[in-house]
Formats: sequence, C-alpha cells, structure tokens
Amino acid sequence: MIVILAVAIIIGIFVFVHQASSNGSSLLSNNADADTPKTMVAGSKRIWYVVDVSNGELGYNSNIDQILVSENGRITSYNISNNLYLKNLSNKSTNQIIKIAQKEDQKNFKSEVKEQNESNKQQYDDVTNGAYHSKKLLYFMKRVDNVKYQTMTSKIRNWKLIPDDNGNYITGEEFTFTNFSNSDLEIQYKDGNPLSNANINIRGSETLVLATSIQQDKILGKEYAGWMQADTSSENEAALITRSNVKEVKYDKKGTAGTKVDYSN
Repeated sequence: MIVILAVAIIIGIFVFVHQASSNGSSLLSNNADADTPKTMVAGSKRIWYVVDVSNGELGYNSNIDQILVSENGRITSYNISNNLYLKNLSNKSTNQIIKIAQKEDQKNFKSEVKEQNESNKQQYDDVTNGAYHSKKLLYFMKRVDNVKYQTMTSKIRNWKLIPDDNGNYITGEEFTFTNFSNSDLEIQYKDGNPLSNANINIRGSETLVLATSIQQDKILGKEYAGWMQADTSSENEAALITRSNVKEVKYDKKGTAGTKVDYSN
C-alpha cells in the first residue's frame, strides 16, 4: 500500500511538472551551469525581448522593441510599435505574452502599411509635381492596402561565430531569420511612371548580432540574461534578453553543429 501511494505521488508530480511546461508557464532553461545562444534557441519554447538600452540601463522600464519566440531552432518575430515595457509582461505566462505580442505586431503591421502607402503617394506627387494619379498608382496602392497580416516564423539560418582578431576565441555571434519587410510595398518607377508590381512580398530578413554578454540581472524579482546587440544600422543601443536561471551565458564553441566561424572581417 505504501509503495503504491509513493508511486502515485511520483506520477502526480510528473504530470504537474509536464502540464506546467506545456501550458507555457515555464520560461526557464534546464541547464544548471551555462547556456549559449544556440542551445537556448534550439531548445523548448522561449521568450526573448529586444529592449532599448540607449540610456545605458536595463530595468523594468526598458522599452520592448521586439518579441521573439524560439522553439526547436525556429523563431517567430513580433514587432512592437507602442510603449510596452518589461514591467508590463513580468508576471505573464508564455501564452499570455505571445497573445500580447501578436496583437501589438498586428497593430504595427497596419501602421507600417498605412505609412508606406502615404509615402508612395507623396513620392509619386514629387515625381509628377502632383499633376495626376495614374491608374497604375491607384491600383498599386489598393494592393498595398489589401496586404494581409502574416505571423513571421522561420528557421534560423546563417549562424556565424565571430572570432577575435587572432582567431582564437569567439567574441560574438550572429544569425538571420524572417521578419516583416516593407521593401516590396514601396512604389517602383520606370521612366517616371509607377510600376504595378507582379508580386507583393512582405517577408524579409533580419540579422541579430550578439556582442557583450549580459549575465544574470534580476528585474522585478526575476532573472534575465542575454547579449548586447552590435547593430551598426541603428542609432539606438539594444539588448537581446530572456528569462534565465543559469549561472552564466557564454558564446557557442567552434565546431558547434549548425554554426560556422566567420573569418571574413
């Protein structure tokens, strides 16, 4: 009787832990000592935040520019346009965060499409001195207005390890994934006349470049870690962070499956 009871308790604990992980309430790593970008992204579902740290501080008032969800080597990207801060999501579950992220991403998408069409019209007016709006322009703008929102999910590609000047140590990493792009929503011209693009594509590429590591930093009682971003195309400093209970985050080692050392720089 005692043995049966003990087995039942063990099974009950296993079911409870499994359910907690499945419903998205667990954001933490199973690794006890150290984690690397590749192991974290290749593992179970994990929430990442791209936060603005232009003021040199990482804290609960850090503005979230982007939310990424990684799982088994794939990433879903959500772009945030409104004021959303770490403190707003601190006590949310994984599923709740994803719902908020998707809602914000949809709003951002609609805003981007609207702004792009206003830009298209202004650009055309500049070219033609506001003389008239051709059927091609109006047709193209209507097609842009009718572009449907898509969730951007893709496999990670071109995972590079960045070595030091002597090639002895890894000092950074970068990887590419699919994200929203408005390049094909921009009007194209030939001989001063707008072209009606045959295909409108809103899927583009984004590359994250990870530089200095951020070790455990407690924010509102929860541990975060990650990397500063080395993004030369942006005026704002940004960090890629995630909930982490490991002692240390490190770069991936040379020879890590799915990566290659980039000696081009």
